[in-house]
Amino acid sequence: MLITRALPILLTAVLLGGCATSPRVELSDFGYKYASMAYVDPYRCGTSGYISAETASLGVAYVKAKYFTGVIVDEARFNASTNQLLQSSVEPNKEQCNKIAMDIYSQKRMIDANNRMVESSQAETQNIINNTRVRTTVCNKAGTGMFCTNN
Repeated sequence: MLITRALPILLTAVLLGGCATSPRVELSDFGYKYASMAYVDPYRCGTSGYISAETASLGVAYVKAKYFTGVIVDEARFNASTNQLLQSSVEPNKEQCNKIAMDIYSQKRMIDANNRMVESSQAETQNIINNTRVRTTVCNKAGTGMFCTNN
């Protein structure tokens, strides 16, 4: 009897607790530094022509996704940090850019594989829902014939 009274309270607490999110924090000084360092290499490889603009932009997008997810980013601060590195650091050579391109494509393959798994799982779940759905059959008699439809 005690369990049946406590169960709704426990479920409510779990559900409300699951809705709580932790507050977002600003990207740390080290975060700006490392994000800028990671951003500069694919950017420079793309502008130098060692890798395609498409590959470079994909690399830049991956850097931003890695460092900027779940934190508050001051774009002006990130741009200042990145511009400082662009002015002070050495241009990467073709070999370094090839390695960066390989890393970008490796990341893309992992993301694509994960997306295919998610899509497959979603399709499988939808099939289960469709196949286990309650179906009703309605039959009507018209004259000497019987007509039935499934819903």
